[in-house]
Amino acid sequence: MKICYVTDFLPGYHKMWGGAEQACYRLTKLLIKNGHQLSILSRKPVRRPEEDFSFFPIPVFEDFFPEKVRYPLKQLKVISCPYDPISHLSSHRLLRRINPDVIHFHNVSTLSLGLLWSAKRLGIPTVYSVYDYSLICPMGHLWLLKDYAGYEGTPCHRFHGIHCVDCLASYRKLSQWQKTLFASILSLRKKFFNFFIDRIDSFIVLSPSNARALESYGIEKERVFFIPIPLSEKIDAQPMEENSILYVGWIQPRKGPHIVLEAMPQILERVPDAKLYVIGEMIANKEYEEKIASLVNRSELQGHVFTLGRRPYHEVKDFIQKANVLVIPEQWETISPNTLTEGMVLGKAIVASRIGGLLDFVAEGENGLLAEVNDAADFADKIALILENEELGQRLARGARQTGLDLFSEEKVYQQLLNLYRSLSRDSA
Repeated sequence: MKICYVTDFLPGYHKMWGGAEQACYRLTKLLIKNGHQLSILSRKPVRRPEEDFSFFPIPVFEDFFPEKVRYPLKQLKVISCPYDPISHLSSHRLLRRINPDVIHFHNVSTLSLGLLWSAKRLGIPTVYSVYDYSLICPMGHLWLLKDYAGYEGTPCHRFHGIHCVDCLASYRKLSQWQKTLFASILSLRKKFFNFFIDRIDSFIVLSPSNARALESYGIEKERVFFIPIPLSEKIDAQPMEENSILYVGWIQPRKGPHIVLEAMPQILERVPDAKLYVIGEMIANKEYEEKIASLVNRSELQGHVFTLGRRPYHEVKDFIQKANVLVIPEQWETISPNTLTEGMVLGKAIVASRIGGLLDFVAEGENGLLAEVNDAADFADKIALILENEELGQRLARGARQTGLDLFSEEKVYQQLLNLYRSLSRDSA
C-alpha cells in the first residue's frame, strides 16, 4: 500500500520530539519492513533523511514571523483553531502527486488539520492517532486545573468551551482583557474542531479508556479503534543495577516527576542505597523548574538522584533494562505513555499511578503496583516494597513481560493496523 504519514516532528530529524513522534517512527519502520511505500509530511528537518521513505518538508504560518513570536502564534493555533493556511496550501498539490491509499495523522498541532481538508477534497481516506486530548480540550489532558503550581485538579467531563479559560489562567497569569479575549476564542473552539473531527474517517487510540473519552464526546464507537504502539520483543542482555529506580518522561507537573523526588527520602529510609535516575527534558514553567531543582538539591538526596536530561532512544532502552523499578507517576488523566509499553515488553517491575489509561494495562499485584495520584508516601511504599522483595519484583516483571507480548508485539499490531488501512482504502471500496 501507499501510505502517507503526517507528523510535526520525527526522532533523529528534529530537535523536539516525544512519545507520539517515537510511536509514529516505529510504525513507519514496521510498515516499511513489511513492504509498504511510505511518504512522510513533516516540518523542515535538521538533517537530511536517509531512510526508505520519502520525506516532504511542509512550511507553517509561523515560519514567516520573527523567532520571538513563533511560539505564541503556535500556542494560539493549538488553543483556538486547528487550521494553518500555509500548510494546507502547501500540502494540497503534494498529496495529489503522492496519491496515497491512506493518510495517517499523528501529532499535528503545528502542521494543523488543514492537511485533513486537502485529503478529503482529494478523496483520500484519513486516520488520526490520538496521543493526547487536544482535539477536545485546549490543554490536551481533560483535567480541570484548580492550581497549576500545586498540581491540583479533578477529571473534566465538560470538554472544550468558554469555561476552559479558567484552566488557561491557572497555568499562566492572564490579565482581565486577556481572559476576555481567550473566552471569546474558546467559545468558538468546539465548532472549529468539530468541523475537522467530523471529516476524520477513523481514530486510533492507545487504550480502551481513551476510546471511552472520545465516545463520551460524541464520536461514534464505530470510528474508534484500539491499536497499541508496537514494540520489538527482543531483550538485550543487560545486568540490573541493584536498587535502581527509573523515571522517563517530560519534566512537567502532569507527568509527576516531583512525586518520585518527594518519595525518595522515605524510600532511602528503607533502602539506604537506592538510586533514582531521571531522564527527560524540562518543558514546564519557571515555578515548576525551581521546585524540581529544590527537590533534587536536598542534602539527603545527594548521590542518590541523577538527572540525565534528554537521552537518545538506545540509551533510554539500556536504562530501562538495567532498572529494578520503572516508575510512571502520571498525575492527570492520561493517554497510556510509551514508557509503560516499553517497560512491559522489556519485563520491568512497574509502579504506576492509579489513573486513566494506565489502569487498562496495569493489574495490581499481577504485572505491576498502583499508587494513588499525588501521594508521594504511597509511591515510596510501593517502590520500596519491590526493592525489598526480590521475589515480588521478579513476579511483577514476568507478568509485565507477558502483558507486553500479548498486547504490543509488532506482528499483532501490524495486522490490526493493516486491516484498518485496507478497510478504508479506496481500492477496497
